[in-house]
Amino acid sequence: MLKALGDFGIEDLTNLCNCMYSTAYIPEDLKTSVFTLLPKKPKAKDCSDYRTISLMCHILKLPLSIIMPRMSQKIEHEISDRQTGFRKNSGTREAIFSLKVTAERYLEVHKEIFACFIDYSKAFDSVKHEQLIEILQKTDIDENDIAVIANLYWQQRTKIRIDTNMSEAVKIKRGVRQGCVMSPAILNLYTEYIFRTIDNIPGLTVGGININNLRYADDTVMLAENEDDLQKLVNTVKEESEKCGLFINIRKTKSWTLDNRGWKVRPRSEKENWHGEKYFFKNEQTAYQSQNKFCNQIAPYQMLRMVYIFVRL
Repeated sequence: MLKALGDFGIEDLTNLCNCMYSTAYIPEDLKTSVFTLLPKKPKAKDCSDYRTISLMCHILKLPLSIIMPRMSQKIEHEISDRQTGFRKNSGTREAIFSLKVTAERYLEVHKEIFACFIDYSKAFDSVKHEQLIEILQKTDIDENDIAVIANLYWQQRTKIRIDTNMSEAVKIKRGVRQGCVMSPAILNLYTEYIFRTIDNIPGLTVGGININNLRYADDTVMLAENEDDLQKLVNTVKEESEKCGLFINIRKTKSWTLDNRGWKVRPRSEKENWHGEKYFFKNEQTAYQSQNKFCNQIAPYQMLRMVYIFVRL
């Protein structure tokens, strides 16, 4: 659509983008997006069974696409190597590989691993705009870039489309746009300040380095050598997350203990107190063979990349 405008349209778009960047003012029409619903599973019935995607104006994507490369370089310096989500040369395979190798090292010396897999409830939709801007201001990101983001998020409006029906525009008071090029990096930076609070809490020690968490975006596993340290990790993350508007989904948060007795997860049958709520842990039996089979399916170049990521940890 933008290409069809020709040279005349490109000149006008350039002037508009320059004006928005220099003044940090974004026209109201451009800040209004449309939310559409995507089902997370077949036969979705409840609101929680749907994921919202923000459809933004194409013109607004132009200045954001220009700002994002500059921001991402500075955000990268702020993000820990424990985070593998939405980053170059890293992903879920690297995170799983790091967890597997760490577990193998502990099992070789007959040590247990206590882990808690945390699931946040609608993390993208719960980011507080005021705290987001405060965090951005603590980085080396240009003030003009921050001003554009602040104007975009503080004044954004949206309409909700269901089938052929469209709602009236409403103001959005929190959350990052799912569908915006900046959202993944912004969420990584936002959660990074939460997990910095647990840097000094003991986790697993590999090569003299303390590893108490591994993350892919908002999906997190907390790691410790004993139950007390794991409880302290989970409690601290829960408390700091709630300060930032993020809440742990207790129903989907699970924990297990791994030892060297047959390379299986030791079942738990007792109720225990984690992050302030009592619930039954999910008793999964994870065999070593299944983990080994997974690694056999990884291409050699991917394995080398994962080794590099693990060494950086």
